[in-house]
Amino acid sequence: MTKSRKILITGSQGYIGSSLNKVLFNKYNLINLDKFISPLKLKQKNFFKINILNYNKLNSLFKKFKIDLVIHLAGESTIDNISKERNYINNNIKATENLIKLMKKFKVRNLIFSSSAAVYGKKNRIIKESSPKIPNNIYGKTKLITEKIIINESKSQNFNYVILRFFNVCSSIREKKVGEFHINETHLIPLCVNKFLNNKTLKIYGRNFKTNDGTSVRDYIHIKDICTAVEQCIQYLFKKNQSQIFNLGTGKGFSNLEIVNSFKSKKKILKYIFIKNRKGDVDKLLCSYDKIKKIIGWKPRYSKLKKIIRDEIFWQKHTLKLNKQRTFRY
Repeated sequence: MTKSRKILITGSQGYIGSSLNKVLFNKYNLINLDKFISPLKLKQKNFFKINILNYNKLNSLFKKFKIDLVIHLAGESTIDNISKERNYINNNIKATENLIKLMKKFKVRNLIFSSSAAVYGKKNRIIKESSPKIPNNIYGKTKLITEKIIINESKSQNFNYVILRFFNVCSSIREKKVGEFHINETHLIPLCVNKFLNNKTLKIYGRNFKTNDGTSVRDYIHIKDICTAVEQCIQYLFKKNQSQIFNLGTGKGFSNLEIVNSFKSKKKILKYIFIKNRKGDVDKLLCSYDKIKKIIGWKPRYSKLKKIIRDEIFWQKHTLKLNKQRTFRY
């Protein structure tokens, strides 16, 4: 019975964590952990406000529940804080080391770790899991170091892992009324929706990229596809007892202009202007998902651009009804 399986979700109040919580709620016995409380005031059963850096509190949690699998989503991920290197080292590396120590102590045999496309750094070709890992910022570097710690420790401590390298996760699960909510929002798709709904002008970074329309291309994946992949990886670990590393993206990608030009109604379009390129931006960043498709049968089903935008529009209107405000940075 899957309901008897106890799964610990770290970062449960965040975007992916709260979405997973809604999807897995009736399927597994979830234990939820986060050091923050979401502005949305999410209600989660078995929720514990704990910083993973606090070993003693984390130890008490592991002692209380016989955990079968850990989904480790917590970490420092906001690129805007890139100058605060110590935050990334503590929250991505040291926090994971605490988690692994307690997995060993309490004989937890399964781990799913949320990594990132940032481990690859600058790439203009389709990225495979075997592609060179040359991260160009502290976020990507600490994610890659954490991956190596997990791989090395799994050999000596006898646990299995799935490392998932997420590309650009976006949109909402409208039937579950859950989605992305950063107080300071910088991601392109929610920015586009906000500017469109409020009849404001979007700023696009750069128009001289080596792409069909001159704007950069990125691999966007719907949060529902992410949750489906994680659920299939849980099943894989419980059945196969084997470790894997997978990319999670679509392999297609959309350009900035392609996204902007998809915002049309009978009354208006999304207005935009071009501004200077951001330092470090590459022309294209796309991944191959062939490996996860071959091994566990996953493929993206919900990541069509129209659905991504439609579900994000629903989500922003829903959060406004709840009187939840966030700042859209440009």
